[in-house]
Amino acid sequence: MKLIPFFEFPVRVHYFPGESLLGYIYRHMSANGHVMRGNGYYRIAKIMLASKSVTQFDKSFEILRQVINNDNLMDPLFWRDYKYLNFGISEKLMRFRAHTVWYCPHCLCDNEYHLSCWQVLGVHSCPYHGVLLSSTCPECGKTLAWISLLPNWSCSCGCRLTDRAINVRKVY
Repeated sequence: MKLIPFFEFPVRVHYFPGESLLGYIYRHMSANGHVMRGNGYYRIAKIMLASKSVTQFDKSFEILRQVINNDNLMDPLFWRDYKYLNFGISEKLMRFRAHTVWYCPHCLCDNEYHLSCWQVLGVHSCPYHGVLLSSTCPECGKTLAWISLLPNWSCSCGCRLTDRAINVRKVY
């Protein structure tokens, strides 16, 4: 499988400090008129995030580092720490966390990008707003997966997760 380097796409999205790897890939694909699929960039990122093998993690990291070409997002020290902090955690749980979109309704409405702290196992609430993270659509209740999320942070039912009137009202 050949991955196109991000700099070859017509639209190049800016990386936000603290943005998650999957969130950045999602925004990049969305801005270029694509959705995330179970293959390609998402597949490599998911392998990396859920990997129990140092070799597999390092191989996936290197592939993504080359195609994304963003030293802030693909900081080797951050990912080295991530890798070692997550060893010993159930691979099934790691895959679930990498598959499901966890988010703070307030932050997503305010910033429209996905924070890396929401992907960390054991983090269940937003460190900024103190509300529980959500993994479901506020309209239809469907569990949100990266590969089913439509462009502009939209659920397949049409609900925009960044619409404060819909999303934040159901938090309390």
